[in-house]
Amino acid sequence: MLCPALMAGPSPISDETRQDENKAMSDAFASICESEEVPCLDVFDRLLASEAWIGEIAAGDGAQHPGANGYNALERIVHEWSGWLSWFD
Repeated sequence: MLCPALMAGPSPISDETRQDENKAMSDAFASICESEEVPCLDVFDRLLASEAWIGEIAAGDGAQHPGANGYNALERIVHEWSGWLSWFD
């Protein structure tokens, strides 16, 4: 590997018709990262279960742009991820 890398997969969106595409992309990213030994954070399912994320993307532009509470939910997921924390050892 040229340099250390981390990957975060795509997040859910409010467009139900495209939700399956984002989930498939998330799974594909995770598979590629595993084969390349790159730590990958799958945020899709955890954000899909987050009322703050889902509520704020629905109220906003419908894409992956929530308000502060949605981004706080994402921040908590990243902050707890061992892949991220290992960068600071």
